[in-house]
Amino acid sequence: MASRSDAVVTPAQHGPVLVEYLNLDGTHSSKVLAPVKFDKGVEKGWNWPDLAFGLSLGNDVQFGFDWGSWRGELPDVTLVPDLATLHHAQIGPPARVIGEFYDNDGTRLAVCPRGLLRTVLDRLRGHGFSASVAVELEVTLFQESYLEANRQGYSGLTPLGGTSGAMLVTSKSAEYLAFVHRLVERLDDLAVPWEAWSDEAAVGQLELNLLPAPALDAADHVMRAKQAVRDTAHELGHSATFMSKWNYAEYGQGAHVNLSLLDESGCNAFSSGGAPTVAMRHAVAGLLHTLPGFSSLAMPLPNSYRRLAELEGPPTTVSWGLDNKSCAVRAVVSPGPAARLEHRLPGADSNPYLVLAGIIAGICVGLEKELTPAEPIVGLAWMRPDGHLVRLPHNILESAHALEHDADLREVLGGEFVDYWVGTRRWEWRAFGESGATATEVSAWETNRYFEQV
Repeated sequence: MASRSDAVVTPAQHGPVLVEYLNLDGTHSSKVLAPVKFDKGVEKGWNWPDLAFGLSLGNDVQFGFDWGSWRGELPDVTLVPDLATLHHAQIGPPARVIGEFYDNDGTRLAVCPRGLLRTVLDRLRGHGFSASVAVELEVTLFQESYLEANRQGYSGLTPLGGTSGAMLVTSKSAEYLAFVHRLVERLDDLAVPWEAWSDEAAVGQLELNLLPAPALDAADHVMRAKQAVRDTAHELGHSATFMSKWNYAEYGQGAHVNLSLLDESGCNAFSSGGAPTVAMRHAVAGLLHTLPGFSSLAMPLPNSYRRLAELEGPPTTVSWGLDNKSCAVRAVVSPGPAARLEHRLPGADSNPYLVLAGIIAGICVGLEKELTPAEPIVGLAWMRPDGHLVRLPHNILESAHALEHDADLREVLGGEFVDYWVGTRRWEWRAFGESGATATEVSAWETNRYFEQV
């Protein structure tokens, strides 16, 4: 259970510490510890309620599936800090650190998102590779505060910045620009490396481009960036949501993942003179082979599937292409560090640790089985006649079934994680069905449950 750093931290060096993590649904969770309490747990961690992974987004206990030996009569598990993530900030909590969960016998908790990503990265390292990742994150900003938005039932909200919804429009209100400038200050203060921001296609929508980083760090950056957006909204009296679809009439929100494999010398294994390398072809084939099951991690909520509309940007088929953004996997073939795969399926509401774990698991499957993909799609991958391309799952229940029966993903991600995750998705589908929501509009149940938490 050792943390990644041997750094020694004493009470004299810090005040209270915010210990943070993501639950399975991707909700930012934390607890502020007094200096003495923090220092007592630096090496071995702190007791933590197992309900960190046992409550739905409706704040009820999930039933109907195997909990595993670590759950039962509300026992504690252990949260251990990764001191490599300890950061002293000038804005907000003076110190914060990210933790990982262990069972009380010292084994890594199978359902811990960050621990799962670390496990899969260890497997990739066994093939002689590491992963460099950059995420494009979309969010919609609103004039109203969170309290005002809640009082309005998250309906009839005013997009921040004006009513223009065309991509890359720079004519924005002073409040929109003030929001982004304050957000950038927070990102810099948190050492979250970013390279660009821009107006996106929907009204009030912002795209934030994070710089490439090692995969585990990249997931940490997404977690902290999303919380920085929320903190900025609270500070300035506005609100923001990462829901895949907060309004049926607007474009959805994604979190595209750009990934390169680096060999042991640090060179990009996808870099070539104009054609996909062997490593890239194996990676693409593994991603396509596992895509239906992976969709459960990329689109974790009933609302996630409202984003999958033809010609709106997100993929709708199991497909890949050379620089083809209509496909689920876009291969950018070039010399040097720009060579990469862009996975265009994950939504902004997804858990970045689980998304990267699932992507890298698919790549490991491709490498280990030496899979070869079909020829890349030429032309649009949308609106193909039935049977020409495999369609992605239509809802959370279909994708959970696909993951449950994907033997390759189960072997890499672990059966305990897969079974528990599938159980939670079926619980969420049951709750959605009982809400009376329809397929034709985003319901009040969805916005009440997801607007602030994902």
